[in-house]
Amino acid sequence: MESLERLQGMHADLVAHTQKSLSNIDRLWHELEDSIQEFKTLLDQSRSTDAEARAFREGKVEVEGQEYSINEEFRQLSVAVGTALDISEEHAGRLIIETQASASDNEQATIADVVQKYHDRRDYLLQDLRLVLQQSQDLDLEEDVRDNYKEVVETILDTKNGVIANGSAFARKCMQSMSDIESRQNTLNEQIQSKAILSHARGEAFYRTLDFQRSSLFKQHEALGAILALLFRGNHTISEDLRKLHERSQRWQRLDFSCIHYLPAFAAAFQRYGSPEGNGQSQEAINLNKLLVARTNDDPDGPYRPLAATLEMWWTAEYSGFWRDNAALDNDAANRTAIMKRALDDGSLEFMLSICTNTKNDPWQHSARQELVEMLLDGSNVSFDGIEPTSSYFLTMMMEAYEAFADAWITNMPDSIRKLKSDEDDQRLKQITASVDGVLQHPPREQGVRLHLEAFLVVIAFAFENRPEAGEQWWEDPDSNLYGFLHWASRRQTVPRVSAFCEMLCAISELSENAQAAHKFLLDDALPVPSIRGKKLPSLNYQQIFAELDFYSRKVHEKAQQSQAAKSRLHPEPELNEAESPVMLSCYLRLLAHLFRQTAPARDYVLNLQQFDLPKSLLHLSSGPIPSFLRAGIFSFFEALLTDKDWNTSQRMWFTIDEWASTNHDRAASTSGDKQPPPTTAALQNTLAAISASHNHYDAFLKLLVALVGPLPEMSGQPIPFPPDLGSIYRFPGIAPYVDLVCGQFTTNNLQSWLEDGNSHGYIRTIACVDFMLACLKGFNENYVTPLGKPSGTPNDESYYNMYAQRHPFSRVMEWLFSSSLIKCLTELLHQPGEVIDTTSQDDPKVISLQRLVELLNCIISLQPTYFDIVKPKKVNEGHRTIQFSGITAIEDSIIGRPELLLDICRYAASDHVPLSLQSLELLQKLSGSARFQNHLFDESRQDRTGRHMIEMIGPTGEAQLKHISSALAAHFVVDPRELEVGSQADGYLLKDGILSFFNACLATQSESPNIAHLLLGFERIGSHLGFTSEFEQGNSMFDALASLSSNYPDGLEGSLLSWLLHTKAETICVLKHLWSFPVSSDLAMIQLRRASFLTQQLTSQLPVTENTLWDGVSIMQPDFYFRTSAEAFTDFLSFRRHLYDYVKREIEHVGNATIKALQEKYLGTFQGKSVDADGVPLNHPAVFDLFDFAELDTRHPEALAFPMLTFFDDIDFDAYEKDQLYQVDKVQVALNRRCAQIAGQYREANKQLDDETLHNEADYMVGLLEARNRHTLATVERITCLRSYVDMIISIVDCCPMEPVTKTQFILHMLQLILPKLDTYLSDGAPEAGELTRMAETLLFALSSIEMASSTKAQTRIDITVAEKLFQLFRICAEGVPLSITNPNLRAVLYSICAQYLTRILSSPASNTDPSNKARNNAMDTVRSAGSQLITILSDDADDGLDTCRLNALNLLAQLVCLARSQTSNLIVESFVKSNILEVLLDPLKNIAEEFSATEPANRVYLLTLFEARTHLLLQVSRTRPGASALLDSNLIQTLRDSALFSADPDLGFDLTITDPTALVRSTYPSNPANSTGTSQKTALVTYFSLLASCLRLLLSTFLSFGPDNEKMIYLVRTFLADYRGNMVGVFKRAAGLNLASQTSEAASLGVFGPSMTLSAGDRELRKVVDECLKAYTGLAVGAGFLEFEDERGLGGNGIAAAGFGRSAYGNGNGFT
Repeated sequence: MESLERLQGMHADLVAHTQKSLSNIDRLWHELEDSIQEFKTLLDQSRSTDAEARAFREGKVEVEGQEYSINEEFRQLSVAVGTALDISEEHAGRLIIETQASASDNEQATIADVVQKYHDRRDYLLQDLRLVLQQSQDLDLEEDVRDNYKEVVETILDTKNGVIANGSAFARKCMQSMSDIESRQNTLNEQIQSKAILSHARGEAFYRTLDFQRSSLFKQHEALGAILALLFRGNHTISEDLRKLHERSQRWQRLDFSCIHYLPAFAAAFQRYGSPEGNGQSQEAINLNKLLVARTNDDPDGPYRPLAATLEMWWTAEYSGFWRDNAALDNDAANRTAIMKRALDDGSLEFMLSICTNTKNDPWQHSARQELVEMLLDGSNVSFDGIEPTSSYFLTMMMEAYEAFADAWITNMPDSIRKLKSDEDDQRLKQITASVDGVLQHPPREQGVRLHLEAFLVVIAFAFENRPEAGEQWWEDPDSNLYGFLHWASRRQTVPRVSAFCEMLCAISELSENAQAAHKFLLDDALPVPSIRGKKLPSLNYQQIFAELDFYSRKVHEKAQQSQAAKSRLHPEPELNEAESPVMLSCYLRLLAHLFRQTAPARDYVLNLQQFDLPKSLLHLSSGPIPSFLRAGIFSFFEALLTDKDWNTSQRMWFTIDEWASTNHDRAASTSGDKQPPPTTAALQNTLAAISASHNHYDAFLKLLVALVGPLPEMSGQPIPFPPDLGSIYRFPGIAPYVDLVCGQFTTNNLQSWLEDGNSHGYIRTIACVDFMLACLKGFNENYVTPLGKPSGTPNDESYYNMYAQRHPFSRVMEWLFSSSLIKCLTELLHQPGEVIDTTSQDDPKVISLQRLVELLNCIISLQPTYFDIVKPKKVNEGHRTIQFSGITAIEDSIIGRPELLLDICRYAASDHVPLSLQSLELLQKLSGSARFQNHLFDESRQDRTGRHMIEMIGPTGEAQLKHISSALAAHFVVDPRELEVGSQADGYLLKDGILSFFNACLATQSESPNIAHLLLGFERIGSHLGFTSEFEQGNSMFDALASLSSNYPDGLEGSLLSWLLHTKAETICVLKHLWSFPVSSDLAMIQLRRASFLTQQLTSQLPVTENTLWDGVSIMQPDFYFRTSAEAFTDFLSFRRHLYDYVKREIEHVGNATIKALQEKYLGTFQGKSVDADGVPLNHPAVFDLFDFAELDTRHPEALAFPMLTFFDDIDFDAYEKDQLYQVDKVQVALNRRCAQIAGQYREANKQLDDETLHNEADYMVGLLEARNRHTLATVERITCLRSYVDMIISIVDCCPMEPVTKTQFILHMLQLILPKLDTYLSDGAPEAGELTRMAETLLFALSSIEMASSTKAQTRIDITVAEKLFQLFRICAEGVPLSITNPNLRAVLYSICAQYLTRILSSPASNTDPSNKARNNAMDTVRSAGSQLITILSDDADDGLDTCRLNALNLLAQLVCLARSQTSNLIVESFVKSNILEVLLDPLKNIAEEFSATEPANRVYLLTLFEARTHLLLQVSRTRPGASALLDSNLIQTLRDSALFSADPDLGFDLTITDPTALVRSTYPSNPANSTGTSQKTALVTYFSLLASCLRLLLSTFLSFGPDNEKMIYLVRTFLADYRGNMVGVFKRAAGLNLASQTSEAASLGVFGPSMTLSAGDRELRKVVDECLKAYTGLAVGAGFLEFEDERGLGGNGIAAAGFGRSAYGNGNGFT
């Protein structure tokens, strides 16, 4: 039903506006305007016309102007719905269509759905109308807002033109509707009562629908009563409406609970027409008075009588206001007094109290109130039928009616109240006198004394309770009637009256200001101020309270002999009434406790009493024979006294209570003169056992213990909340006996019986027990038992920390929590039926106890490693009760033992109770991360599978239930504007955060196989794989909800990016990232995201950021940026972008692999900012270039994060608390707190004045500073990670997106233009981001080269100039960046690669003066000159001993620089080599190349060979100029070649390479087929040998040629070298000849001349290649140096060479090697 959702939203807005939290009031006005007609027709009777009925019978029904055809099945359904709602079948049919009832095969389910939506709609309309009327009368609202509400009301009532009668008509509609509901309720009650007779014949669903209707109708009746009251208040009625209302009340036959819904309307009508303040006319009031107070003989005198008497009393109190200032004209005062007396006698006040007890049935209320009310209602016969829970708003209206009555009676008829007091005092005095004289043997109350004044005071207490604003009127004007009544009522009080007065004083002193006024009231009255006639009238004050408490504390301990003497008297003294006095004392204590909780002066006053020690007196009183509720009041007194406790108060209370418990309990036979016995463990155990004997005892004592173990202020410096030596004089120090009481006696022994009782008190006690355990666990600071937690200045030995571990209650509580008995109790409590959670309110003790238990489990899981690893080993035998250990070492094992608990926790996580849901989500998160729940179900290699994985525990049935849980959780991911307006404290936001945290934790820790998070996300488990469910096809899965949230959730409001919004977006996309990253879900996630156009939606919705962007209202340039949550917003923004870039990269690669052409083109347009919508309209959105915006935001270390000069904490080494680049702030806080306590102690010892504010401010600043530095670190790391993802994305776009050459070139140029300025800056600053940008630049440069190789020259010439400029700029930046990256070899490796690629590019073009590359070469050479010798030095160092890649790239770049210098006819590089002796360094490794290869593992020989070739390539480039060749000769090139042993080896054998893996080197050079490992090994060795030999020969040949053929010296050196290694040369020629023959044979075989087996292997082909290179080099040397002629002259001849067939005839004369 569309209107139902609209009404829900409007109701939420109205509630938010009443709570002053609505930020968009314009939306509310529009919603109200759209609902006007629904408000108008709400109370109209819906009747079908004859035509509609006829059409319906003919199978037609019209809804909102559209006609529908219906079948017989629909007709029958309409009849059933009409019967259920008591409406016509035509109306029911329209309702079914309007509500769009959920389709179901079960007819009753469909009926229930229609009935629920029908009543929900009416309920929302009534509640919204009530709120509108209420707001229109709120004088605190701004006038224009209130006028808007008034206009809405006038439009609804149709009174805008001044027709009051229309308002009256609406009021009478309300009355009629209330009457109709009452009739309908009677019918429903009869049907429900038939359930027992028919034995569920109609099914449970039918009766559930009836129960729902009854409950909903009660709420609607309640709302109508409130609306009627507001109509009377707002002057929308006439006096005749009061008469109609009175007439209706005369027809009531029984006292149904729904009758109370009329009372606020009566009260409002009485104020409107029976009071001068309500603008009532006196004559009209007189006429109404005759009607309203008239009694006849026909008046009922049964259960209804108290209600009628109440109405008479209310009217009379208001009506008397007409004569308050005209006493002379008042002739009816006596009659009105008599009417009041009659009403009191008829039980009016008892009736009002009964309403309070039934509507304010608070299970948390203090027992003193309950005892007092029971005493006042003793003998009352008021009883209600059909009691239902009352709404808070109606209860407030009822209490406002009570307030109006109390004010009217006090103001208008004070004499009647005085007379009431006088008469009651006289009666009480007479009865007490008679009792003393022996005439009466019973207390006055039992003899029928009606305590009307006491009842009136308690009614006032109920009226003002929880309404502090109303209570202010009692204190704001000392001359007011209320303040006068307060003083009057406090004097000459009887025991019951002082009890009631204390209750009233509690109610009107809520909140600090009122409480301070009450505290002053009791103080002022405690002073001896003379009153009239010089006599001090007895009044309630502190002195009286303390004196009576002290008196009774002694009275209850009188000796038995005195009691016997008293019994021997004729008449006992009546000082102590056993029924009333305990109630009075309990009320005293409740008043004191109330003031203690509200205001500090009251606590300080009692703690600083000098006359006597009140705490000890009260504990002495508790030891006597007193009622349990009084003893509970004493414990509550102590609990309140501990509000905002400090160390001194806590220490004093612990000592006092422990001393009492161990010495003074139950000493009824002792006197004050007796010597106090010594404390003993037995006495302590007896005391604690006695406390556990009564519910009231341990309820209050539990709360006291919770307060005692609660945390102390951080700066107190006390690690444990009790004195370390507590109880040390008679037992092991600590509070273990109290822990045993709570965990053992209360929880273990009694928990089951509490819950079986079925009432709220058992759950309240459970809450108290769990709260105690929570307080003990949360109060434990792990930093005190870990090394880094030891603050500066503490002792170095371990005794202090051992004491903390042993005596802190954490240890004993954890011992209990891992006991068999307690674990069983807690797991039983954890398992609750689903309907219990679904049908109870959020503040129900059942729900709260469950929430606390889940919170306790969370604490246990967090702290159990510390307990078992650190604390438990340090435990000593304390002599306490032995606890049976369960044997488990993790609380998760208790859940594993009961798998149904896991499903229960999932249900709690999806419940509507937000605190319970959040705690359950946190528990699921921790369980999913636990090692005991790691999912090894599908790991076949594991032999010890234990079945502890969460998904297996749930089972198939649980998986089906998880679908419903998933739907409930997915509902929280709808983007609600109202939630956004509330902010980070909105329930919806907190639930989103909890759900997302659970998903991320579960997916991160159980990533290899299906887990529970996958099922909740909507996937189904198919063995070890995942599959889609039908929800995915419909787009209704949790996965789809997350994808939609990630795209549609805002990241900021009102021009500022907000941390809480960005956090949600980051967490959401992080969940998706887990899904698209891990193999088990990757394919499915990518498919579904592609269906949802996730990439396009995300990229088109991104907003660029700048330095002026506001993050939580602060820009990144402001100095306090990192001291605020703004830095967290920035970090989450970067995290979101990082995941988005990762998704784009993966999607591009997926689409590229699948070659989806259309999608690739669409994505390419999106990347370039040229997307179109579904209609083809271009969209304006950022391109991927604009998403580099985050790099413009400066995150360098700001000056604001520098450490300041410290005054108090300069001796603390804060850097010692740094771990993984982050400061452990919690440990620092411990150190600061400890140091603060030490400093305070030092100042006290030296009698110096310490400036506490300065001390604490400095500590707070240091904590804030370290948190800011942590935020800065996280932001910096996230920024680098985000940049890495961005670079990966750009690389994937360049590699995988099919682009035209021009488009791709432009794309690359745009990116270069974008990154080059940042790269220059990053290299200059030494920023780590430089490494990522250089990685991108290297890829872009390689892509440009690929484009040029694959495309025509014409297509590129138009942008060649731009390319040249950008690439030169890149080269210059990289070249200049080399000296700046001296500490980063990986970065230098990339810089070398970029520079080498650029030089290769410009050197590959033919040299000419007009070539653009010539200019580039000139510019490059200028850049090298500008860089100076430092560049060459760094390159040379890296070429010598750099890391692998860096070394190779350095050699490559040096070679290109040599080429560049040669092209520019410059000797700069060679001269630099000579100056730095780099040539000797480069040549030196050649000497031992054979030995090095032999000693190197085969897997590493490929790198060694590559390095050798890179080095010889550099030397080769040096040798190509005569200066270079000369320098090589000067560096002993020839001798180095001789020493290498390469030329001494036999070419048929090479040199010895021991290869353990024959394929290790072969695999990296050519494909192998190692059929014969020995042959393969030999060929591998030969290939390696000839490769090395060829490189050396090329170097020698190039050097020779650089000198020219006429250089005799060089000719001599070559001839000598060849002569010396003639054997090697001959061997090479022979090897070449053999390989050539094999090659010719292979070719012949391919032509069919020889058999097919005569083919060369891959190894042979590779060997032939390198041998040919050696042959060519030898031939060039021999020919160039005239070696054959030289041999001929020497008479040696060239037979060996000629025989090989490689003379001049084969290879020419060598001219080709110039």
